[in-house]
This record gives sequence, C-alpha cells and structure tokens, in this order.
Amino acid sequence: MRIYYLKATAYGSGTGAYRVSATVIAAPTAPGTTFATAITLAPQGNNVASANGEINPALEADFYTYTATATGVVNFAMNAISNSGVDTFLTIFDANFVQIAQNDDSNGTLNSFISLNVNVPVNGTALYYIRATASGSGTGAYQVSATFIAPTVVTTGVPGDSFMNAITLTSNSTGTIASYDGEINSASNGDYYMYTATTTGVINFAMNAINSGVDSILTIYNSPNLNAEIARNDDSNGTFNSFISLNVTANAVYYLRATAYRIRNRCISGFC
Repeated sequence: MRIYYLKATAYGSGTGAYRVSATVIAAPTAPGTTFATAITLAPQGNNVASANGEINPALEADFYTYTATATGVVNFAMNAISNSGVDTFLTIFDANFVQIAQNDDSNGTLNSFISLNVNVPVNGTALYYIRATASGSGTGAYQVSATFIAPTVVTTGVPGDSFMNAITLTSNSTGTIASYDGEINSASNGDYYMYTATTTGVINFAMNAINSGVDSILTIYNSPNLNAEIARNDDSNGTFNSFISLNVTANAVYYLRATAYRIRNRCISGFC
C-alpha cells in the first residue's frame, strides 16, 4: 500500500466550493492468470500445441486452453525447462470448468503427464482448460504441451500384437472388472491391451494363469511406447501370477503388455 497526498487550490485568486475525489480503476488482469484470461496453446506442427511459462512467485497458477478438433488421445505434459527443476503439477478441466484429470509426478520424474481420451462431436470441437502450477512452494520455468494422437485403424498385423493394435479391455456386467483371455504361444510373445480409467482411484491389474501354470509378467505403460513404463510385476503373493495396484486418473489411457518368464506356451487371463 502507498499513501499519496493531494494539495487542492485555485488558479490565480479564484475562490469557490469544490469536491476532490479519487476513483479506483482496476489494473488489467494479466493473460493466463484466470480461466477467463487463459492462454491458447500455440500450434507447433506434428499435432503438438505448446506454451512456455514460469511459476514465479510460489503458489502461482497459469491457465491455458486447448481445443481438440478430432476424436482420439491427447497427451498433456508439463515439463521443467531451462534447468529450473520445478516440480510441476498439471490439472485438466472440461469446458464447464469441471476437473477431469490431474497429475503431479510421472515416469519417475518431477514432470507431469496425462494421457486423455477426447471425444469430439461431428463437425464440432472440444475445449479443455489446463492449470499449470508447482507442487508445494516451488518456482521455475516450464513448458506445457498437448499432443494429439489420432485413432489407429488396424489394417495389418494381429489384434494385440503391438501397442497400435492393442485390444481394449471390456467391462463385465457389473462394470467393475474389464478382462480378456489370451495365450502365450510362441517364444518371446507379448500381447498388448488398452484400458481407460472411468474414475480416479486405485485399479488392481492382474495377469493370472488359467489351466496352465504359466509364469506371467505384466507391464503397464501410460502411453503407447516401451519408454513409458510405469509399473511391472513378475510374481506376486507367492505365486507365478502378476499383480499391480496402481493409482489412476479418470479418462486416462493405460497400456498393458502381457508376456511370460521363460515362455512355455500357456494360456493366460489378464483382468483389472
């Protein structure tokens, strides 16, 4: 707060009654400081839109918008840049400002990553708001980005033989379990599945032998590439079955790779 003093007088020898006043004119709101002034992520080519920002002072939050023009998967990320080391915290909201996803740390780093299924109406668009801040009282430079991945139509290969041909795990009648039965039946064979979290919480992923005794190995990824591994398990609870309990974010897509230790041509059942 600053105090100002005013001196009221008249020009020359004039006299008369008057009123002195001070009218407050609010300073303009800086871009990106609220939902209303959110900054649009700028297209960078190759289906990527991004913007650079800085958390300074501590506890500051920056707001961005991203408009999806087609149905598919969007990978949202917030990464520290310029050696800032800021511990990023990323939150996604829909067009009605309802939070739909949130992430602090990912892939063993302090960066944030969210893979989100987006559904765009025919001849329409879907608007998303992004809130970029830091965990705790951290500060520093960052880049926030959104990368669109178009749906893949399987035209070659066998369903489940790669990330791009991943089989979608479908829910049973109760809606709480999504599963698929498969078979490890060639040396070093790996089957790929895709699971979309319907709510934020904990999901128990499992890969159990069915009438075979196969020594299963289950790996989970948060994007369709082998460098995005977030969890893996070989044996659990004193058995050769695999089990992973994972915190998931609503609408996030997870990829599963089902294989076996020292392959023995056995049947498996993967469910979560």
